[in-house]
Amino acid sequence: KLTGPTTFSVSVFHNRIDDYIHARTLDAHEDFQLIEYAQRDASFTGIEGAIRQQLDATFGLTLFGDYVRAKLEARDGDRDLPRIPAHRVGLRLDAKWNAWRAEAEVYRVGSQDDVAEFERETPGYNMVNAGLSYNGRYKATPWQVYVKGNNLGNQLAYAHTSFIKNAAPLEGRNLSVGVRVSF
Repeated sequence: KLTGPTTFSVSVFHNRIDDYIHARTLDAHEDFQLIEYAQRDASFTGIEGAIRQQLDATFGLTLFGDYVRAKLEARDGDRDLPRIPAHRVGLRLDAKWNAWRAEAEVYRVGSQDDVAEFERETPGYNMVNAGLSYNGRYKATPWQVYVKGNNLGNQLAYAHTSFIKNAAPLEGRNLSVGVRVSF
């Protein structure tokens, strides 16, 4: 449903890909990996969705989430595809008042323990983000001034999709202030 005070979207998918090209780890020592790019049939199955409720003229609340499962097909049984993200579920509060926009969200990324050979499990984490912006226009040129805070809980978090996840975690608490001009 795409209109009205309550909207939602759901996507369910299953893709089977012949000769999917992936980075296959042949050997690992500490954080170093010997990689071979290989082809094998693969399948991806998942769901993503969101439901949003407009609470009043200013505030809206969204519940969202996604999940994907990916397998490489093999004669001796299917194997987990490497570097597939873990499931995620979250809640977002947004506000719009005149030229002002604000958003606060909290979400949980689950642990990823469906791992390929030589791949390490990745722990889950919670993330809290918030932002505030003011939108204006000078003659025909739109502009925006904003402030965003990400990872406000300063969580130690790792992106399972990264080759260097253990050496380079996601950034900690950070604040961005900026001006955006579209022309």
